[in-house]
Amino acid sequence: MKVVIAGCVKNCGRYLDKTLGFIDSLRRYPGFTETKVIFAYDKSTDNSMAKLIQYKERNSADVDVLVCGNNHKHRTVNIAGARNCVMTRISLEYPDYDLLCFLDMDDVVNGSLKTETLDAVFKLEWDALSFNRDVYYDIWALRYDPYLCSCWGFGWDMMYEMQTDISKRLKGDALIPVKSAFNGLAFFRLDKFLHSRFTGLYEPDLDFTNPFDKAYKPGEDDCEWVSFHHDALSKHSDLKVVISPLKLY
Repeated sequence: MKVVIAGCVKNCGRYLDKTLGFIDSLRRYPGFTETKVIFAYDKSTDNSMAKLIQYKERNSADVDVLVCGNNHKHRTVNIAGARNCVMTRISLEYPDYDLLCFLDMDDVVNGSLKTETLDAVFKLEWDALSFNRDVYYDIWALRYDPYLCSCWGFGWDMMYEMQTDISKRLKGDALIPVKSAFNGLAFFRLDKFLHSRFTGLYEPDLDFTNPFDKAYKPGEDDCEWVSFHHDALSKHSDLKVVISPLKLY
């Protein structure tokens, strides 16, 4: 399999040595026949760019560092812009690759790669795949029935409720079907996601009907992963977005 590994970087310098080491371990996975790495860099006040340049110098043929200028008032829109820079580069340079792996570049990916997890999940059918963790933290990116909403539209109580519910569901062995999930690292089949893009804004046309006995008050912004998955689903009605109960690190 040919794989693009990508991450967005802003003021991540103190974490990059560990995260770049994890990327190297991914690149050494025997099932990957060819890998490219793309970083979308946003203006930072630390040594993030220096670290990325050093990494590129060690891997000059296989690493792209894109400089993104994002000045929107919403952080999610800025991240969406950086992720879209990655998607545009892939569309132009690597459209024939099989997989895209996006991962967070801060302290989220903080362990050693479990290659046995990759061995197991690559035998299964999915289009977008994320993973369990000791604590499932990425609730804003998560959408599944009946939680087809931004948790912050309800507040902290909903966040804790969803976190408890998804943690229970992930105690089994089966893949959990969802509408959107990320949780720090995810794989995507490029034939289904190559032309999808991120917005980072709340989209009222996601057709959420409030089933809860409490008022729903969404903000202007939303986790950028929701729009990315929604865009892909609009193009592929059979899209399989899942969470594995296995841990990757």
